Amino acid sequence: MLVVDSAIFVASLIGRGAAVIRLIGRSVDLVTTDRTLEESQRRISLGMKRPDLARELEIIADDVFIVAVSELESELASARQALREAVPSRNGSEADAHIVALAWQTDADIWSSDRDFAGTGVASWSTPNLLRTASEASPMTAKPETDEEMAAIRVSGTVTPHNAEIYLAPYNPDWPSQYDTEAAAIRAALGERALVLDHVGSTSIPGMPAKPVLDILLAVADSADEDAYVPALTAAGFRLHLREPDWEQHRVMKGEGRLINLHVFTVGSREIERMLAFRDRCRSVPAEHQLYLETKQSLAGQVWRHVQHYANAKGEAVEAIIARALAAKATTD
Repeated sequence: MLVVDSAIFVASLIGRGAAVIRLIGRSVDLVTTDRTLEESQRRISLGMKRPDLARELEIIADDVFIVAVSELESELASARQALREAVPSRNGSEADAHIVALAWQTDADIWSSDRDFAGTGVASWSTPNLLRTASEASPMTAKPETDEEMAAIRVSGTVTPHNAEIYLAPYNPDWPSQYDTEAAAIRAALGERALVLDHVGSTSIPGMPAKPVLDILLAVADSADEDAYVPALTAAGFRLHLREPDWEQHRVMKGEGRLINLHVFTVGSREIERMLAFRDRCRSVPAEHQLYLETKQSLAGQVWRHVQHYANAKGEAVEAIIARALAAKATTD
């Protein structure tokens, strides 16, 4: 659980934090006090002179648990004392006692952009640090390691050791048109059931060497409901290959006679945003493109028991790029 202070709500109302609140709220329960919302209301009405934002504040607060300050009476006096005795820095004032009292009562940390609450016994988080933590909590590359784990999610074929280096083909400018061909076939098979369809992975990043396998992202209404899409895609030349119910109900379908990984998620899955954020960051920021390229090249020359082990080894670089991508997106939304 995480206690949200008024600075975060106000930031969301002026366009810097709405995406962050949605993102963080997916991985941890958010809680605040009724007084915090009142303070936020005063800041937008009197300080910012934007009373029109009141409704927006209500919408943002809909997904946050609200605790009345009257329920914190047993902790308030001690919280005020802790704030009085704290070493002066960015600790806030006794007026913030309700935030500290709520954190104590719920055993939570505090999310704040302008206070650190040092000396109160409560940890505080800045937005960038929370984004990194949220990214690590559901890593895109956290995958099976052992032969047994790989066999457990396999639907078709057998687990066969690779025991070799990884071949990375030079970037092929035909990859985007190959994706267009496959996307047209998928849309023809599924029609309106294909809610999101996009080219992802290394073959979607210009100039990036890659295993010559197209990664395609598909979102459907419910990826766990295989009967709603697998038969139609099977008829279109795909076969169900992997089933990962514990990872966002992820499914992988392979192309018959074509080098394709079709990743299927439920629409709204956080992995969709993460995959697209990673791709777009590598496309648009040369330093990130170079980081990922160098990571791939340094690892590809090693011998790997399974190709998945190579993918897992890229995880640290991938997660760092995703965290920076989401942080940048949050500041511009």
